[in-house]
Amino acid sequence: MLRAALIGCGNIGMGGHLPAYANVQEVKLVAVCDIAEERAVAAARQSGADVYTDYRRILERKDIHMVDLCVPTHLHARLAIDSMEAGKHVLCEKPMAHTMKAADAMRQ
Repeated sequence: MLRAALIGCGNIGMGGHLPAYANVQEVKLVAVCDIAEERAVAAARQSGADVYTDYRRILERKDIHMVDLCVPTHLHARLAIDSMEAGKHVLCEKPMAHTMKAADAMRQ
């Protein structure tokens, strides 16, 4: 079973991605993260996941296999690259990046 972390608990994270995990038997949502602690806490209440306000703490966890990025587009490249460098699989909300240069950097 894949153990996942949701990074970004705003509209798309809470309204689309978080509830979808209840229907995917192969993935367990174990951590949620948002810079607004109240949003992360609300997501944790709904999912039973651990709460974080700094995504880098999630990347330190060896038991998390993938991250689901539901953050503003201009943050996708930095978080995706950091996550892949930490050995995590990445699911990135669309669009992939805010510039072609950022998208190319994510593919490297």
